[in-house]
Amino acid sequence: PRHATLAATIAWSYDLLDPDEQQLFKDLAVFRGGCTLESAQAVCEADIDSLASLLDKSLLRRRIDPDETDRFWMLETIREFAMARLAESGEEDILRRRQYDSLLELAKRANTGEGISTGGPGRWHLDLVSPELDNIRALLDWAADHAPEHGLELTTALEAFWVVREPVEGAARLERFLQATPEAPQKLRADSLRALAGVLDIFGEHERAAPHYHESLALFEALADEPNAANLRFRVAANLTNQGQGEAAAASIEESLEEFRRLGLRVGEAQAFSYLGVIAARRGELASAAELFAQSAMIAREVDWPWWEIFQHMSLADCERQRGRFANAQTHANSALQLALDIGDRMSAVFAAAELACAAVAQDNATLAGRLWGAIESEEANGPIGQWAKERESYESLILSTTGPQFEQARQQGTLLSLSEASQSTES
Repeated sequence: PRHATLAATIAWSYDLLDPDEQQLFKDLAVFRGGCTLESAQAVCEADIDSLASLLDKSLLRRRIDPDETDRFWMLETIREFAMARLAESGEEDILRRRQYDSLLELAKRANTGEGISTGGPGRWHLDLVSPELDNIRALLDWAADHAPEHGLELTTALEAFWVVREPVEGAARLERFLQATPEAPQKLRADSLRALAGVLDIFGEHERAAPHYHESLALFEALADEPNAANLRFRVAANLTNQGQGEAAAASIEESLEEFRRLGLRVGEAQAFSYLGVIAARRGELASAAELFAQSAMIAREVDWPWWEIFQHMSLADCERQRGRFANAQTHANSALQLALDIGDRMSAVFAAAELACAAVAQDNATLAGRLWGAIESEEANGPIGQWAKERESYESLILSTTGPQFEQARQQGTLLSLSEASQSTES
């Protein structure tokens, strides 16, 4: 059979390698998603000559990633053969622990952990994480059976990545690792519970998030970790607001704003202003709400936190639309969409496109509204979009109020466009 012939060919090529090349060939199997030269050196102690030799023998391939970084990878049949040799050697655990160290360092460089909660640099470098996602998943799958505390630490260190790109997966992995590590260090457990609650919150599971916020807060208070405890006190109140209990939470959010000011946590101030804006908007105080959202957006720009700025532009778009200031609403919605596309935040991009479509409906622009709605429907076909599923109906009822031949024709055109292409077409 063809498969047996291929396996024999791979085995023959492997047998021709010298011992150092055989060792590297086996070791590289830990990289399900390929690897950079830096990763190969850190995890497998690779040298350039051995990598070049494997390339020459067609046991390894090389491509250029979008960031112009070389990535070495194996055909899956070859990697399976190498993985079997690695399993026979009994050395996988050693390599996985090196890979864990390498990926944890990557998460720190990407700033996807707790820094944003306690006033660190705001920008998340998700573009560093995305190329390694297959390797992260492979490492976490291994850790679930062999090193759950390592798995918990790495999953937590990638908190912002899960929030923006893969909230459902992030929540599932955090829950599994938390259940498997009841004796994890208090600080790690507190961080992990905060991360889990935040990921649940972002895709609308507000009630499920609440007890995790409370447990995280209790741990941070026991640790006398003032910045993180302040952040969690705010998050408990914000979560109440997310559940529709903003009036009950308003005083606590005001207190959090003062606490953030005392501690010099500008990131916290941005969040508090935003949630006070949400409460004001629900009261119908749209002018006050707009001022609060604008203040939050200003701080988000100041601390270089585009993800938070996106939400403020969307909130401003909604306020301005309700106030009848449709051109302003369109400007804010478009700003939110462009920021979301820039940082690769799929869920925020969909929400921003929906806000832009609502502004178009308000201005009787059926073509623009239809094109955007069609692009949203096309994006939905690519898989779940976090909290969008819970809020879709409210947007749909407004946008489809303008349905007609012009809208439907544009809608069909939009299904062939990405959100990026649809947004570019709005400017024409």
